[in-house]
Amino acid sequence: MYTVKLKDFQGPLDLLLRLCEEKKLDITEISLAKVTDQYLVYLKTTENIPLEDLADFLVIASRLILIKSRMLLPSLELTEEEEEDIEALKRQLEEYKKFKNLAKKIEEIASHKNIAYTREKYHGFKPIFYPPQKFKLENLKIAFKKVLEEIALLQKLPEESIRLKISIEEKIKKIQEELSKRIRTTFQNMVKKSKSKMDIIVSFLALLELVKQKLAGVKQDKAFGEIKISRKI
Repeated sequence: MYTVKLKDFQGPLDLLLRLCEEKKLDITEISLAKVTDQYLVYLKTTENIPLEDLADFLVIASRLILIKSRMLLPSLELTEEEEEDIEALKRQLEEYKKFKNLAKKIEEIASHKNIAYTREKYHGFKPIFYPPQKFKLENLKIAFKKVLEEIALLQKLPEESIRLKISIEEKIKKIQEELSKRIRTTFQNMVKKSKSKMDIIVSFLALLELVKQKLAGVKQDKAFGEIKISRKI
């Protein structure tokens, strides 16, 4: 993830860190929630992300949407795995920030072009090899063989194609189409064919946007009860 090369950013963490720094935000859940929309807009408008790197960007996007969902819904209960995903993202971003800062310092040192030093006292001396006493060629062979055995063999992992589309706009259109056919429906009925948790989260965010624009109304009789959706006439 740290070596992805793009025109503007060196991977999803670089993009996320840049967005936080531009707003002068510390790395917290609240700040990550604030830059979620900008991150998603970048993914939507950028066409030069290589397909083999797109999965990394989408994984970060899914975690950001999860964080923003919890900010919008304080009562939302997350699983232990989801909590760990959020903490892992913050740790990754903090570590990446350290690497970025160290890289700037190394670049500054390298710019002085004084990165090698010599021992003037030994200038002109020829290098001499002093092997241990009773050293034999067989010892060198055994040592070299041991080193080779400890080197892990390169393994080619099976490749998998990940197809993941996150589009709140498409979900908004689907909700409006559903409400054009019937005046009332339920959120459970709308997401019953969803194949992933991410699809449900995006559907919920789309519903919140419609409520915000006063294009749909919602009603819930009790906590964690059925969410009833109605079309605004």
